[in-house]
Amino acid sequence: MKRSKDTARIQDYINSHDLTTTLPIDDTYYLMYYEQGEQICSQGDELQSLAILVEGKVKIYTTSMEGRHLILSFKNALEVIGDIEYIQKVEILNTVEAVTNVVMLCIPLDQVDKLYEEKIFLHFILQEITRKFYNKSHALSLNVMHPVEMRLASYIVATCCNEGHHRPLATAHLPDVASFIGTSYRHINRVIQKLCERQLLERTRECIYVKDEKELRALANDHIYGE
Repeated sequence: MKRSKDTARIQDYINSHDLTTTLPIDDTYYLMYYEQGEQICSQGDELQSLAILVEGKVKIYTTSMEGRHLILSFKNALEVIGDIEYIQKVEILNTVEAVTNVVMLCIPLDQVDKLYEEKIFLHFILQEITRKFYNKSHALSLNVMHPVEMRLASYIVATCCNEGHHRPLATAHLPDVASFIGTSYRHINRVIQKLCERQLLERTRECIYVKDEKELRALANDHIYGE
């Protein structure tokens, strides 16, 4: 974890994510850099700042009293962390962990209080919160109404495919993927084997690779997590 107040870099992120009108530049903003596997915030902690994911990917999960984890979602930039907690004035609801190297643009709460008085910032927060509820409803309907093959294809397209570029899925993450799409680790391995036999995927000891994005999308039938 590393903190930076590089003003030029902060402005670059604000510009690249079209936040110039939402977040007028202020010297209280700072960047937090996290490496893969580092926790960004933990369930039950006090909210310290409003954090905006501007680079990388995170997973969000909740932990039961018995210590069991339930994956709730995976998020890519742009994603706001702490908006619901700020509005409700509650402790952090879920743990957020870096899946890749991550950069967060952080806004101290006293500055958020000032921004909260501006209509354009309120509109931004409202859009983010409603999008989260829409995506959660969409993911729930996927997990309840569709077979595991479709859910896995949807997950892989959403997380590994980006405008024709394919990122491998580490086999070490399969327990998390199984939890997220609502199935068992054993079952997801059986489904992956079937998709490999159909030449949609290729599996090695360390990774799973996309071989046929078009057919994966057809299998997902346009029901893509997060879209």
